[in-house]
Amino acid sequence: MSCDTKGICDFFKKHWSIVIVFTAFINNIFYSGFIHSYNLLYLELHNTFNSTATQTGIPGAVSVSLFSGCCIFVTFIFQKIGHQKTVILGVTLCCLGLLVSSFSQRITWLYITYGVFYGFGICCIYMSFTDKIMRSFKKRYSSTVTCTAFIGASLGIMLAPVIEWLYKQYKWRVTLRIFSGVFAVIGYSSTLVLVDCESTTHGHYNETEESDDNEEGKQNKDENNSEHECRQDEDTNDSIEKLERKEEDNSRQSDGNKDHDDGEPVMFKEVDHTNDVSNAKMYEEPPRVNDVLQDLVTVNDEKHEISTRPTTTMSLYFLKYITVFRRKDFVTALLGVLLTATAVLFSYISVGNFLFQKGVEKVNISIVMLWMGFGDVIGRILTAVCSDRLPVSRLCQYAITDIVAAVTSICLPFISTEKGLTVALFVLSMPRAVLNILPAALSTEISTDETRPEAMALVYLMFGIGALITPYITDSIYDVTGTYDLTWIICTALYVIAAIFLLLALHIKKQNNVLVYDRVEKTEIRPTAEL
Repeated sequence: MSCDTKGICDFFKKHWSIVIVFTAFINNIFYSGFIHSYNLLYLELHNTFNSTATQTGIPGAVSVSLFSGCCIFVTFIFQKIGHQKTVILGVTLCCLGLLVSSFSQRITWLYITYGVFYGFGICCIYMSFTDKIMRSFKKRYSSTVTCTAFIGASLGIMLAPVIEWLYKQYKWRVTLRIFSGVFAVIGYSSTLVLVDCESTTHGHYNETEESDDNEEGKQNKDENNSEHECRQDEDTNDSIEKLERKEEDNSRQSDGNKDHDDGEPVMFKEVDHTNDVSNAKMYEEPPRVNDVLQDLVTVNDEKHEISTRPTTTMSLYFLKYITVFRRKDFVTALLGVLLTATAVLFSYISVGNFLFQKGVEKVNISIVMLWMGFGDVIGRILTAVCSDRLPVSRLCQYAITDIVAAVTSICLPFISTEKGLTVALFVLSMPRAVLNILPAALSTEISTDETRPEAMALVYLMFGIGALITPYITDSIYDVTGTYDLTWIICTALYVIAAIFLLLALHIKKQNNVLVYDRVEKTEIRPTAEL
């Protein structure tokens, strides 16, 4: 491929990736924004069914739980059937869930219609686009691109006054039917951007193609550097030819009788890292999934030899998760994420009822949520701009954000005025946004390239578990005590303990010298050269 043709292809690949980010941004405005505005629907359901606080919070908790917790299953689905079909499935479930929910006569029906259908559907959409975005950009840009796409959810929260107006004018049942139709148009249209990007094998990793890092690097080259890239290609070809000639000379010296014309490809020897780091990075063969994971099931304990028995697709799928769990820093960080999720999801589910019990009118609650949406946008923008540029790891960033959220949470039980509550929740929304979106990038720091989607799925699974138990901790306390003051204190404690676990994970990571690009067995892996 000539330099001009290569530059044109890179140009379109880069901009098509941006189209995917923009489409995910639009989807998040409506799908994620609506699920994050459950506080308003909470009040409507509570009045309609005269249910307890715990019963009313369960539909929202189940939907958010499946939104995050079904990532493992959804990851398996889009690896099998592709991203586009998975998004179509998710849109269908979301629209069907809202439509059926509008006819529900009992609050328990909403556990399935709104909780399961809508929650699992949005997970299909969210994870498919997130994985496609993570594939399309380099690791060091992961926070920026994911946060940019997720800002749409914050704008969706800012639509709270519009949602409240619809509830007031048409009641919540008709409003759900309206959103069902709007979501169908937006969701099915968004699948069009995934047509040209579908993998022919529908696998997450195609081992007959180039490595994932090399593909991501090619997709994100700057078109202004095309001439420099061409010169690099010429230098690379010259270097490869020299290495091939040197390898042939060494082979002739070691075995003069060996026939070198047998048609087999010449293999490179391991490059010495001490003298020429750039060449070592350039010509090392990237690791393969089977190379990393084969030893988990085929090691002979007596002879300490690795068998050549091939692994099946299903066993390889589960072995990736086993590989991730072998990292102590990952497991420790998961505990921190679980505690964080339990605390942060309270503000997405029951803060509307908290404000109502504080004497805030329903119309003003939507205004408070509008300000929370502004704070959410600010938090996401700051994360998108600063996270990849800060000199500290994402584990440390997450721990610090937990502390900031804890300081804000402990103040809320002692605030009684509407303006004070608005300011406090506005401030809380900024760290809340960071804690909600940074796990996607956090997973890349505590996993390898080959187990990245599995690590991300497990991180979001912890978020789902935290969301599921939230109403049983927060709303159950309200049903007993009649106030949310103790709930905020518990959330504060959860934030602090989560920060301790995350800092401990960071300590384990440094102590074991585990690098971002390392294998599980702590052998450094350098990505292929970015030409």
